[in-house]
Amino acid sequence: MLSDVTAVVVFCRTKELIDISIGSFRKFYPDMKLIIVDNSSDEEEFIQEDKNAYGKYVDRGDGSCTRALKDLFANDKNTELYLMPNNLGHGLGLDFGIRQVKTTFAYTFESDTIMESGGLIESLLELSSPDMYCIGRTEKTYYDDGRPVKALDKRIMRMFWAYALLVSVKTYLKYPIWDSNKGTNTIPTFRSQQAIADSGEEENLIIDFDVDRYVKHLFGLTRKEIGNPIVDHYGIYEKHTYHNAKRIAKWHGMKR
Repeated sequence: MLSDVTAVVVFCRTKELIDISIGSFRKFYPDMKLIIVDNSSDEEEFIQEDKNAYGKYVDRGDGSCTRALKDLFANDKNTELYLMPNNLGHGLGLDFGIRQVKTTFAYTFESDTIMESGGLIESLLELSSPDMYCIGRTEKTYYDDGRPVKALDKRIMRMFWAYALLVSVKTYLKYPIWDSNKGTNTIPTFRSQQAIADSGEEENLIIDFDVDRYVKHLFGLTRKEIGNPIVDHYGIYEKHTYHNAKRIAKWHGMKR
């Protein structure tokens, strides 16, 4: 039942993604309990520090993801908004959110996840059990010293993606937490994935499901990188690749 699920999402200085992610999620699940963890506590001090690709200061208006989230959800009976005193990082932010969940399952998604059609969480529930760890997009990879790598001489493990993932809260609490990946090359879920692989139970604990039939994940837009952003005409800040801004513009119905 959908009442057995609480959704969890983390934001970090990505005000422009609120409607894309939460708006699309609420279109299909308007009454589901939602936990929002906001890591944007240090945003205000950076407003005048952001520069575009040409070295010019950018006018971001009020600039506050925290303020926008409070205005939209502070009085929403189906939403719990947690304002972190400092940026925990994405993994610890999700961990904090999952630990607030009082239902059997947590559904995690990203601030750059767009839900395109309904029925995803219902389909995940049909294949789930409280004894599993998670169900969602998975793939086999090799790993070495905390980071999945593709090398034939390394050990294989099954990794999972948190951008549209159903997690058993009971089982989650038995394994290493999703940790912060700030300033490292380590994916936040690595330690739990490695522990599950080492247990020999990963085929029972991690279930593969094609979530991409229901969602679109705009990889790499979950946070604004202060100090080296690429800025497009619509206020999208991201240091990675310019095509990310083009994809966001597309989902807003804008031409680029």
